[in-house]
Amino acid sequence: MVVCLIDADGAIPQFNRLRDGFNGGQQAAKDLRAYLLNYIEEQGLPRSNVSVIVSAYCNQKGLRDTLVGGNHCDNAQFSQFWNGFQSAGLFCLIDVGQKKEAADAKIHGMHLETS
Repeated sequence: MVVCLIDADGAIPQFNRLRDGFNGGQQAAKDLRAYLLNYIEEQGLPRSNVSVIVSAYCNQKGLRDTLVGGNHCDNAQFSQFWNGFQSAGLFCLIDVGQKKEAADAKIHGMHLETS
């Protein structure tokens, strides 16, 4: 089993895939899965029968605003991209809210201060 936790606020998805909406999200997930399987194979581990779990954490509103505002995609393409990404097996997008560094804190298993 391979588990990959991604700070999607800090690792903005491939811009060329965003405009492809659902299909772009599926392709991004496929590319990431292939990369992870190749990586474990390079480490001398078998890649057959490996489950790949990917959780991408982000401030969804902030990421949407950044990508749409930067003219990398429109609102519909943004939503469709992540729907396509999540349609791939055990891949998911988790909205951590709008607190600064919330995605990073979530990945490190830390609690954010409420004040």
